[in-house]
Amino acid sequence: MTRKMVMGLVCGLLTVGMQGQSGFGGNSMTVDNFKVVEYTPEGELDWALFGEKAVVLGDRVTLEVVQANLRQGDRTTIVRSPACRFDRGARIVRSHSGVAVHGKGMVITGDGFDLDLEKHQLLVRRNVRIQLSRTESPEFGNRGLKE
Repeated sequence: MTRKMVMGLVCGLLTVGMQGQSGFGGNSMTVDNFKVVEYTPEGELDWALFGEKAVVLGDRVTLEVVQANLRQGDRTTIVRSPACRFDRGARIVRSHSGVAVHGKGMVITGDGFDLDLEKHQLLVRRNVRIQLSRTESPEFGNRGLKE
């Protein structure tokens, strides 16, 4: 059974314009409060990607103030970055910006990352620092997602 993807461009404000000068070389759409969510075939949350602001052109999305929530069983891993690019077709998030990863008993920080949302695989490129603890790292909320 294929995964059911719910593509939500949840907008507080949606601005559509003919922005040929947008840096993408074509029409683009600017979205506030961007959100994409994917569920497993059983209807459970698999992953969610949020951005305070997004510029969308086809499958390419540039996001600002980003958070990705990855669910595996009863655990959620949260990835945060000030900016990234999201390939909606490949479901891959990439950035040269700083990244912070929060999970049960760990915090990972670094610069630059590649995140495959389908495989739940994250590569932090540079200046990686890992903090492990016997207690859970602080949860940063699910930005309105009901689990």
